[in-house]
Amino acid sequence: MSDLRRILKSITPPIVLELARGGRPLPSWQRAAAAASAYSDEMLNRFRVERSIGRIPDGSLLTSNILYPIVMALNKPALVLTDLGGAVGELGEDFLARFPGSKYVVVENPTLVEMIKERLGVEFSTTIPAECDVFFSSGTLQYLEHPLDALEAGFSSARLAVVLVRNSFCPVEVFRVQRTRLFPYVRPGYVVIDTI
Repeated sequence: MSDLRRILKSITPPIVLELARGGRPLPSWQRAAAAASAYSDEMLNRFRVERSIGRIPDGSLLTSNILYPIVMALNKPALVLTDLGGAVGELGEDFLARFPGSKYVVVENPTLVEMIKERLGVEFSTTIPAECDVFFSSGTLQYLEHPLDALEAGFSSARLAVVLVRNSFCPVEVFRVQRTRLFPYVRPGYVVIDTI
């Protein structure tokens, strides 16, 4: 970051920075969704799948994740794990390599599930399974129209543990469109929903 940018950032009021990052709050999830692209967008999902091609599971995603020590503490040779928002299943690949005989289900949008179907033993679904040993979600709930319903389903399904990482919980719902530069060469200004 240049010195000038650092100085400007240090003297800019936080509310201005927040508005620059997320824009003005919208009155409802539906209004925010109308102003944004969706996670089910075919181009986005094709990008996610193609970006992951050729990755060799090496355990690094699992060992750097809070899920790993929690699963180790459970001390079970085989577990059933549900990952809400697990993308293309790379964490699941690492998990299954470390815990053979386990089952790892990624719950994702229908477009991605149709594109990927299975990946080195990782299963994909559009709905949260009725039962699992561990329900895991990282940075996903705030992108759902009904996050508390998904959370309730996750708690109901988990027999041993619920692991929530990078989720946003607060007493007031705020709806914004979040802009990402994850893949600017695919679609500049692609937007996603940031709720709760």
